[in-house]
Amino acid sequence: MADLFWATHKPTGTPVVLKQLRGKNPPLFKKQRMAREIAVGRLLSHHPHAMPVWDADSKNACFIMPRAQQNAADCRKELTDPAALRELVENVCSVLSAAHAAPSPDGAHGWVHRDIKPANVLRFDGRWVLADWGLVRRPVARRPTRSAPKSVGRWARPGSPHPSCRATRTAPARQPMSTAWGS
Repeated sequence: MADLFWATHKPTGTPVVLKQLRGKNPPLFKKQRMAREIAVGRLLSHHPHAMPVWDADSKNACFIMPRAQQNAADCRKELTDPAALRELVENVCSVLSAAHAAPSPDGAHGWVHRDIKPANVLRFDGRWVLADWGLVRRPVARRPTRSAPKSVGRWARPGSPHPSCRATRTAPARQPMSTAWGS
């Protein structure tokens, strides 16, 4: 979805990372995802265990954050020590607790990260921070409600999946390799 570039902030000499969407004209859904990542990153920038967003462009196509020294995957050996692992877990739980309580622009509270993995848990200035809020969502109960469907068509019946959940086949199904090659 996005590329990361290492850079240096010229006025201060601080190492930074530029996260930029791929392509000249990224699709709207990617810009919306990046906009959520920027918004939640800024919302949590004050938290010591959230990777801050320092700057972003107005089109939600890129943003700048400080460069971390390591990620949790790089520190596997160190994290075999129970005290070190406990510190990481407590730091991540701390920022998740703040995210779950954080307000959104429409006043609702609660954000769920949805992409916690060793590559997104970073060592920055001697502490663990959580990064990459691109898949962030609010819990279903906290999303804005929509009015009930007015039609009683196929998708309005109880138990029917929402149109966005249905599978759409755009190409014929592939045959198993043994059948495709006549074996």
